[in-house]
Amino acid sequence: KTWPSMSYSPEAQALFIPYIHTCATMTFKAVERKPGGGGMGQGPMQYMLHPNADGKPGVLVAMGLDGTTRWEYRQRAPFVSATLATAGGLVFAADMDRYLRAFDVKTGKVLWETRLPVGAHGFPASYAVNGRQYVAMPVGPTTVLEMYAPQFVPDIVPVKGDNALVVFALPDKQ
Repeated sequence: KTWPSMSYSPEAQALFIPYIHTCATMTFKAVERKPGGGGMGQGPMQYMLHPNADGKPGVLVAMGLDGTTRWEYRQRAPFVSATLATAGGLVFAADMDRYLRAFDVKTGKVLWETRLPVGAHGFPASYAVNGRQYVAMPVGPTTVLEMYAPQFVPDIVPVKGDNALVVFALPDKQ
């Protein structure tokens, strides 16, 4: 598990792990071993759906500290953002189809969702101003994942757009 990044909730004692249920075939090429040379040696890469993905390569898992799966949310669109777990019992994640969702950390139920103007990427952030909590999500043009995703989800086409920071206010706790 590498990218996108996961988050941890001390209140829930759980990790929230977005992953893409795919397989890949990668080829390598020689690396020039001299000053100024080098590189990773990565050649062409071919992605495909994992046989058990059932057409839903986007997965968000809540994992307890003992390694047990508490809940799993599966969908067609791969998750492209890191997750953000809040002390208020929410976990946020965005997908390649431009949806940003808030999940209940205990059940995985979707509590809120919105469609972003362009694809999300990077790390959502949370902050408070005068006691009001906000969640900010960076959005922008194609991510690295979106260059490979047409190999396994050709029906989800990224939209073109500019970089932005989209901010949402959470409801007052009353």
